[in-house]
Amino acid sequence: MLSIQDLMLAQDVKRWVIVRTAKDQSLAEHTFNVVMISRAICKELGVRDDKVIKYALDHDLDEILTGDIPTPAKDRLGINTAYDGKSFEECNGEEKSIVALADIIEAMHFLNENQIGRHAQTVTTYLLERYQTRCNLLNATQPKLIKAANQVVTYLLDGEFECEKSE
Repeated sequence: MLSIQDLMLAQDVKRWVIVRTAKDQSLAEHTFNVVMISRAICKELGVRDDKVIKYALDHDLDEILTGDIPTPAKDRLGINTAYDGKSFEECNGEEKSIVALADIIEAMHFLNENQIGRHAQTVTTYLLERYQTRCNLLNATQPKLIKAANQVVTYLLDGEFECEKSE
């Protein structure tokens, strides 16, 4: 269990440790963006966002303890650092998929705005391929989710999305 003091460290955990970017991004900034993108996808789908928000807030808490470990390194080393806890268990498959897609969308958006150099471009290409692969896998069972996620990507590119207040 992480204390409130531990959770506050998210503002100091630097993401993109092996990718050159024009500005630093903290774990806290990334988490906020994933929450907002997840909410936007929920809005497009017309579904409640309460469980999704909780899971989006928790989805990378392990990085408070480990720092940012790039996904390919986690995959290669067989590291499963999911600190998803109760919020993950409370979510159904669609809700988990919303957060997973939002996580990738946020990373693509950040790098699209801030990447520097060839390695950053390679990572951006990898993220796009990962997003497309996940969309292809989900399209058979959750086509509305894919349509909603792609619409949110369009909003991010065009700057048109307006978020409503939660009730």
